[in-house]
Order: sequence, then C-alpha cells, then structure tokens
Amino acid sequence: MKNGFRPFLYRQESGGNFCLCIVVLHLILFLLLAQEGIVVAGDAQTKVVNDYPFSLEIPASWKPLPQEDIADLRASVPESMYSLYKTYSHYTGEPFTSVPYLIGYYSPDGKTKFVGMVIRFRPEKDPSASIIADSKSKIEFGIKQGIIKKVHNFYKSMLGEYTSFMLDAEGKDGGRMLSVSLYNPAFPYQSISIMCLYSGSDPNQTLNNFQTALKTLKLDFTFNRKVGDKQFTISNECQRFWIITEASNLSAERVVLLVQEPHWDYVRQWNLHLGLRQFFKDNPQLIGKTAFLAEGARSMETVSVAELCSLQTTPTAFFEKAVLLSFLLPGYLTFDWEIGNRIPVFGTEDWSLYLESARLWKDGKDAAWAVTVPARNVQMVKVLLKVAQTYENPMLFLGGMHLHKISLPDTFLTI
Repeated sequence: MKNGFRPFLYRQESGGNFCLCIVVLHLILFLLLAQEGIVVAGDAQTKVVNDYPFSLEIPASWKPLPQEDIADLRASVPESMYSLYKTYSHYTGEPFTSVPYLIGYYSPDGKTKFVGMVIRFRPEKDPSASIIADSKSKIEFGIKQGIIKKVHNFYKSMLGEYTSFMLDAEGKDGGRMLSVSLYNPAFPYQSISIMCLYSGSDPNQTLNNFQTALKTLKLDFTFNRKVGDKQFTISNECQRFWIITEASNLSAERVVLLVQEPHWDYVRQWNLHLGLRQFFKDNPQLIGKTAFLAEGARSMETVSVAELCSLQTTPTAFFEKAVLLSFLLPGYLTFDWEIGNRIPVFGTEDWSLYLESARLWKDGKDAAWAVTVPARNVQMVKVLLKVAQTYENPMLFLGGMHLHKISLPDTFLTI
C-alpha cells in the first residue's frame, strides 16, 4: 500500500544467552564490510539527520546510502549473524535476530561508511556482565576466522540510559571500525549499533566525527501518525510485540496499517493479541473507527466472535491462549473476543481464487501456489479501499508472502 507501513511481529521467548553473540559477534561481522579509503577529515560542519528511530549529527558532506544497499544490509546482517553464531557455538536452532531499522551514510569519496541499526532478539534479563566475560573468546574467534587483525580497544561504559560496549578494531585488509553497541535493560529484546567503517592515517579525525554522532544521538521508537482525522501512537511498549518494518510515504495525510498475521505460530499470534491490546490502550479513540480485514474469508463477508462472547463474556488469558493454540482463531480475533466483539471484521478474498490457492497448497504444488498468493492481493486492496470509506482505521491482516516480493518469472519457470 502506497500510504501504509507494515508492523511485523517478532517472537518473544526466553532461552539461551543469544544477546552475547549479538553485541560482540555483530561488531566482528561488520569488519568484513570495511574497505581501505581516506576518511573525511576535520568535518567542522555537521547536519542533523532524523531517520526513524534515530536522530543525530553527522558530517554535512556525508550522503545517504542507496535504499537498495539499506535493504541488502537489513537482509544480510541477520543471515550472516546466524552463520557466525552457528560456527562459534555450534548452534542448530532457528534464526533469532532481525534488523527492523537501519540507516546508512557514506563520505563523498565512497570509502567511509556510517551505519546505525536496531537489532531485535529473544529477550534477556541483563547480560551485560556476561558480554564482557565472553568478549575475549569471541574476539579470539574473530581473529581465528581471519576477520580481525587487531583490537585497539574494547570497553564498557554508559551512554545516557544505555550500557554501551565500544570496539575499535582493525580488519585483515587494513580496514578499521569504530563501533558502539547500546543496551537498555528496559528493552531486553534489542540492542542499538552505531559504527563507522574506514581506513586512514589519522583515526582521531574519524573518532571526532563518531563521538559527535554519539553525543547527539537520540532514540525515540514512538511512532506518531494520523488515520483520518485521528492521531495515533505506536508506543515503545506496543513495540515489545510489534516491529515496524516499513514506513512509506510518511508525508501522506492518511496512513493504513498492514499487519503480518503469523500463520502457524502460536507465540507470535499471542504477540499479535498483546500488541493490539496495547495499541488500543494507547489509542482508545480508534476503537469506534477501526475495522479488521481478514484473509481466508469471502470478500466483505462479516466475521464475528459473537458466539464466543455469548459463551464467555470476559475470557481469561488461559482460554484465549487455548483458542490460539488450537488455531481456531488468529490473534486479532481473540483480541476482538476479549473486548466484546466491538470491532467489525470483514473478509477480503476473491473466493474462487482463494479456493484454487488452497487446493494447490494442499496438493503440494508450491510453485503454482506461490503465484496465487500475490494474485489474491488485488481483491484484498479493493476491500481495503471500500472499507476505508466507512472506517478511518481499516487494519489489514495477512500472511507474510502477501507482503514480500516474489520473483514471478523465476516462479513460472518452475511450474
């Protein structure tokens, strides 16, 4: 959707000291990106950049990285982190990181890169002491892997309310990196990384630029926009359960919310439920202005939880979770049950196309099925536009494949 953004959900669960790898190993990873070059020296003039959720000052001459490079980094960093962690710890479980927000700038000569990113992972209590204790073995791992040539400095300090871990290291090709990773116990599911990749004869000049960025750094994850004439907020608390992964055309007067509905994942369905609970707690003015749009139901067909409400008017978390675990309902419908069926729900499907899509999936014809998934988007958008004429906040819930690009020519070749 042109005027929308997509809050994605991220699995929140305990288990394993995954933060250890994030804070140290990702610093090692970014040495692989360092290139030989000349640092922009003595940048007396700076500019303030506001790139959600970051605000900071950088040299005025630096330019934004192309959007395709930003997208590539967001995709490659979690994959590379997972690969490094598997090698380091012989981990065989599922990937556990994502990079929902990433900004990047480069010097006019293209040889100095500045990157800021938010890394999400499974929540930890307070791993800062363990991070320091384990840093030596991880740095030694980086040296053995041929990524690190020399560590000039690594230390722990405080940057405002954040515990920070500073690394100054040199790569095998002579590239140099200044990096700080920030961790706040109030947000046990994320770290913030700010780094500068460079090479030059006077690292103090780059250090000055880097310190200016850190001194002026402000982080605000609160997301404020309008739906219709109503202001709304996606708060820090709400983002314990939702991640905003894309925000397009933010100058538009009206925003549409597209929410990934996590099929076959009970934990993320509960996160969806909890995120909606917090969202409407923060924005009670939207209850009467909202409609939910559901895939898997005929176009404009009414979907209701009235019968569940008649059986239990105030469902407990036990019953809500039991229903989610049975996959009888997705998280947005258990939330509607919780609030007494107050939000109308409409189906979005071209029914004949949906039935054909379901048949292909059941028959194991994955390549053909993958083509029908984005084809169903046409009717979904038509329903969204129609419902938006009556409800100022139509929220479209749909699976991840509806939200991501699919290479149709390659898909057709395999059918």
